[in-house]
Amino acid sequence: MRLQDGNRERPTRAARVAIAKLAVVIAVCSCGARTLITVQDGGAFPEVLRCSHPLPEACGPVLRGYDHLPSEAPGICAGDGAGPPANFTWDEPRFVSAITPEAVQAWRLFDDEQWAQAIPLLEAVALGRYGDCLGDRQLAEYKLAIALARTNDWTAATDLFIAITECPRHVKHDETLLWLVKAATDRCPTRRVLRALARYPVSSTPFSNPKDPHLHEVFVQALFARARGLQEAGRTSEAYRIFFAMRQEPSLGEAATECLEQMSQE
Repeated sequence: MRLQDGNRERPTRAARVAIAKLAVVIAVCSCGARTLITVQDGGAFPEVLRCSHPLPEACGPVLRGYDHLPSEAPGICAGDGAGPPANFTWDEPRFVSAITPEAVQAWRLFDDEQWAQAIPLLEAVALGRYGDCLGDRQLAEYKLAIALARTNDWTAATDLFIAITECPRHVKHDETLLWLVKAATDRCPTRRVLRALARYPVSSTPFSNPKDPHLHEVFVQALFARARGLQEAGRTSEAYRIFFAMRQEPSLGEAATECLEQMSQE
């Protein structure tokens, strides 16, 4: 494989945190690193997401390929997405151990946003060349995907992000959804990216309607992209329900209606 006032009850702290993840600038914090994801805030709807447009297979040339990814480790992330056995725990020594000097250097370059210098080191750590534990290898895989996105190699970046979505027990499985939303609504809305979005439940944060009206457009674009992913994955009844509910959206009503009409003719 290549590389989701008055009598009104106040939102809980957990709800406020969830809504904050959908802000125009989303902070993804990991092991001291703070990476900013810029998400469209009420911007123009990506025309390529319309049902009348064929989805692209790739968003650019394939610059890199990866095999033997930590997201594909036998017994942890089965190739069929079944994941590890029920007694799986990340506390085992083979998953958590002392970080290697090479991984420390890779983290430092990543934190300093020296993307080009960080990429080869992150790649080596992710592929296990320095003997890092699986937990650090998976973290390196996630950071590598981000670094590739930062250098605009979105084809390789989304390949890695998609591989992570296929491993529910990946240490960065949930955080990856935010990057897929960005790819689908802004940078790389390919068929594979949209299908990967559909793997996450509708209850995931980006698909949950925020109470803050300023974040509503981000929400509807993410939800529309997920519906397109469901459609591409053959889950048409789920996609239909989302499109039907979005008919009255000012920015996406026309596109949703177009999808409904197309689906009724199939």
